[in-house]
Amino acid sequence: MTTNNSNLDKHVQPINLAFNWERNKNKIASSLIGILSGITADNKLNELEILFLQNWIDNQTIKKGDLYDIYEEINKILRDNIITPDEKEDLLCMLNDCIDYSPKITDIDSQINEFLGFLKGISSDDVITDEEFSKLREYLSKYTHFTKQWPFNYLNKAINDILQDNIVTKSELYELCSIVQQITGTSFTKDGDAIGGATSLFDNP
Repeated sequence: MTTNNSNLDKHVQPINLAFNWERNKNKIASSLIGILSGITADNKLNELEILFLQNWIDNQTIKKGDLYDIYEEINKILRDNIITPDEKEDLLCMLNDCIDYSPKITDIDSQINEFLGFLKGISSDDVITDEEFSKLREYLSKYTHFTKQWPFNYLNKAINDILQDNIVTKSELYELCSIVQQITGTSFTKDGDAIGGATSLFDNP
C-alpha cells in the first residue's frame, strides 16, 4: 500500500520531528502523573517505589520541569545509599504537589497512558495495599466510558470477583498485583526495568 501523504517518510513515519516530540512529551507527562498517583496512593513511600521511580526517569529521554526536579531530588536522597523517613516524607510531599498542579488530562490516549502509569505505580513493589486497591477502584470509576474495553473490562472482572464475598484478602490482592503486572508488562523486582514491555496476558490463548 502506498501513501500520498507528504508529511510521512517511506517508513510512514512523520517527517516533522516536532510531531513525535510533542506526542512523546505528552505520553511521558501523562504516564508520570499516573505513576506518581500510583506510588503515593497509600500516602507512603518505600525504597522499592523510590528506586522504581528513579529507574523510570533514568530511561526517559526528556527530563524537564517536574521530571527533572524529581530526578534531582531522588539522586540527592540516594547519594548516601540511605533513605531516611524524613527524606521519604519530603519526596512524598513533592510528588503530591506535582499531581495537584499537573494539567488535567482529557484526551483518550493520555488517559490510557495515565492509567497504565497508575497500574505500574501501585504494583511497583509487588504489593497492592488496601488503600491502593481502593484507589484502583476510584480510577476505574473515572473511566466508565472504557469499561467494555481491555484492560478496563479485565480489571473490573478481577475486582468484582474479589468483592463477591465482601472480604478482601492479602492473597487476593497478591493475585491482583500479578494481573496488573501482566497487563503492564512490568515486574520491577524481577527484571529491574520500570519501563516494561508488552503485556504477557496473551501468552496463553
